[in-house]
Amino acid sequence: MDSSDNGIRLQLFQSLMDRSAEGILFVDPENRIRYWNRAAEVLFELGAEEFSSNDAVRCCALPTPDELGFLRSGGAKKILGSVKNERRASAAGYLDRVIESIEIDGQPWLMVRLKSPLLRIPTESELYQQARTDHLSSLMNRRAFQIILEENLHRQLALAIIDVDFFKHINDRHGHEAGDRAIQWLADRLRESFPDAVCIARLGGDEFGVVLDVSDRDRIESRFKELCESVRTDPTSSKPAGISISIGVAIASSPGVSARELLSKSDRAMYQSKNEGRNRSTSVDV
Repeated sequence: MDSSDNGIRLQLFQSLMDRSAEGILFVDPENRIRYWNRAAEVLFELGAEEFSSNDAVRCCALPTPDELGFLRSGGAKKILGSVKNERRASAAGYLDRVIESIEIDGQPWLMVRLKSPLLRIPTESELYQQARTDHLSSLMNRRAFQIILEENLHRQLALAIIDVDFFKHINDRHGHEAGDRAIQWLADRLRESFPDAVCIARLGGDEFGVVLDVSDRDRIESRFKELCESVRTDPTSSKPAGISISIGVAIASSPGVSARELLSKSDRAMYQSKNEGRNRSTSVDV
């Protein structure tokens, strides 16, 4: 195999590695770690710049002298085993290891496949769900909210924008952890209050969005007024100190109202609630 053939073969190997959910590394004849994929970096929680020189990586990737001799003697093509790695940056555990002897340009290289029972690479559907979810609140994020809203415009909808009053004061007075807890607490309240929602999302910062079907206009208006009151008066110890919310609700008079119109009108109504003293819900027809 000439050098150009070798280059093509390495490119193919790298392409296969990039698509694999396993951590894969290539070790050259001089026992140097030469190539690795993204899954291997995730497994060790390391960036590319520090990967090949890391002791924990080398401990797992490089076979023992006996294993190396066995692989390169021609008597075996594969070694199965587990490597105990006490120096990993992530949780300690066993790494299941498969080492295969391969030939590149007439020389014996090694391909090392690593898998941890403590680490599972997310599936495509799980990655898709993660991309739609706000990490802090576990609600949908703004992008998913916009997509679902657009998909349901053939229905008669009500869209509410909900904003935490004086949220900066919560952070300044009690710290950012208290602010995070307030976001999570309110997210739970929204899930409890609107189990029938088309969509509930954290739109960013301390702002949330709720989309409902319009079946009874007056009932929708009263549900958000009740939410304001229940947030303010909640007697449980889990409630963040002093939290209240301002809400703006845009209620469509018929199906087909645009997403832009619903968002614009609900946002204006929310600011009207703020201007009129906060801790209230304002509804407008669209």
